[in-house]
Amino acid sequence: MTLNEFIENYINNGLKPVVVFDTNDINDFISYIQKNMMGRIVDIIHDGDDVYKLFIDLKEFEENNKLFDSPVWYDRNGEPSLTGIEAGMYPKDGIETLYLDGGFDVPFRVKDQNPLLDEYNDEKPDVTYIEWLENKVMELQK
Repeated sequence: MTLNEFIENYINNGLKPVVVFDTNDINDFISYIQKNMMGRIVDIIHDGDDVYKLFIDLKEFEENNKLFDSPVWYDRNGEPSLTGIEAGMYPKDGIETLYLDGGFDVPFRVKDQNPLLDEYNDEKPDVTYIEWLENKVMELQK
């Protein structure tokens, strides 16, 4: 799913979903977040062109995320021996910020999805999620 699709399906519908970072591509970002860590997308701001600034609340998942905080950060000797917390990469307020291009696939999957939203995403219709739901309701009323 692209970031633009994510924004349309979740953020524009008032949702603040829990996500699991499920790709090694997350390591391409200078971020505390590593594969299998979790966070809640609390806000997304358009930052010019097709770039968006994502605000990810990590606080409610601190214990889970510590399990995946691998020693990938470099120490003074140039060795990757520090975890993100040891390297001071954990955000002081618990809110991580990522910059993503709207047309690119997101480096996470949504954890708290519902079956209807899964079906909508599988179908990839040419209508918004709300319109798709309305169509489903009309079909049931027939």
